[in-house]
Amino acid sequence: MNFSFLIYFFLLLVATAGNAGAAGFGVSPSSLEFSLSEGSEASRQLVIFNTGKDSVDFSILASPSIRVRPESGEIGGGKAAAATVTVIGTKAGVANGELAVSLGSSRNAENRVSLSLGTSVPVTVRVVKGVPAASAFVGILVSVVIVVAGLGVCIPLRQNLLGRAARFI
Repeated sequence: MNFSFLIYFFLLLVATAGNAGAAGFGVSPSSLEFSLSEGSEASRQLVIFNTGKDSVDFSILASPSIRVRPESGEIGGGKAAAATVTVIGTKAGVANGELAVSLGSSRNAENRVSLSLGTSVPVTVRVVKGVPAASAFVGILVSVVIVVAGLGVCIPLRQNLLGRAARFI
């Protein structure tokens, strides 16, 4: 191994040691799952934490069927930012997507190392066939008719049974 490479590597470590706390981030939750019916919409919050000391810029790139607001912004040192992730249930089935979250610094001061970090957040969307409101209404109406018809049969039957029982006592 070349001795000059070791010196260069050591100097690089020393030069970046002061900025070691300047970069780092976390994302919560680490994955997103949605369950919704066809034609409906669901949203979840994605929180991005800046664990460093300096402000950084973030950006979120999403699969085509996923909407994210805001898609980019700035997070102060030790702060967090929330983004709303929204999906629309267009077709019954399961779809998988992903969010690509990245952090970087747009402010390059002298003697400062520019660093970009990134991660991906898997997104699973389960869409079930929706029950139309008219079908739900018909189902409730049929249930009410069955209950009323059942009561209509039970009341005379009860009166007949109690009437007979009363004669024997």
